[in-house]
Amino acid sequence: MKRTIIFAAIIALTASFASAQQTSGTIVYEITTDVEKMMQWFSPDRKMDTYSWKDEWKFRKSKAELKFTSSETIYEPIVEETMDRWGGATEEHTIYSNRDKNKVCYVIRMMGKLSIVDDSIPKMKWKVTNAMKEVAGHICMSATYNDTVMGQEITAWFALDMPIPYGPDVYQGLPGMILEIDLYGGGQVYAAKTISMSDSPVKIDKPKYKKKAQTMTVAEYNAQVYKFMQEMKKRPGPMMF
Repeated sequence: MKRTIIFAAIIALTASFASAQQTSGTIVYEITTDVEKMMQWFSPDRKMDTYSWKDEWKFRKSKAELKFTSSETIYEPIVEETMDRWGGATEEHTIYSNRDKNKVCYVIRMMGKLSIVDDSIPKMKWKVTNAMKEVAGHICMSATYNDTVMGQEITAWFALDMPIPYGPDVYQGLPGMILEIDLYGGGQVYAAKTISMSDSPVKIDKPKYKKKAQTMTVAEYNAQVYKFMQEMKKRPGPMMF
């Protein structure tokens, strides 16, 4: 009951901001991956000697950009700055959504395999908590989500003064913009570094792919990711992220 009252209060608060707030802009997120912590999260029983690792092998930082309007978003890595630790460019990872049409489109290349998702926007059942903190100059409230695909509890921080239900990567559905998200028990954190609002809608184009390309649903893609991660856990040696 208490959480219901809190959530209702948030909706009322964000609605009061909506008419006066800009609802278009660009957010740059920094993605910090603690490789050792990620490996331990995925395979807690696997023994790893990371003592001799270089710091750049233990911690990976990359950046991605979210462009948004009141109805559309597109999320992509910043290619010039997003390089893997071996010096190569990151794999393709574009997430597009259109709330007016209730559509999402993912174009993701994982370990060399291209997956194209064309489906309705998935509903994410968030639980808003009482925790609050500042992220990128905005007061944010916390919410958690039970990710059944990866078997983890995700923690997100959404801005009370940005009543836009978007966020980095595939994460969305809260009554405010997600400015920070914590995955894999802290093994990977997305945090907003710069927020640039615009008086006019930013240009957003839906990802293009060949008409004959085979597409899948969000559920089918999630099943593919689950299978891939189970296979990764069974492989000997260090896991790649």
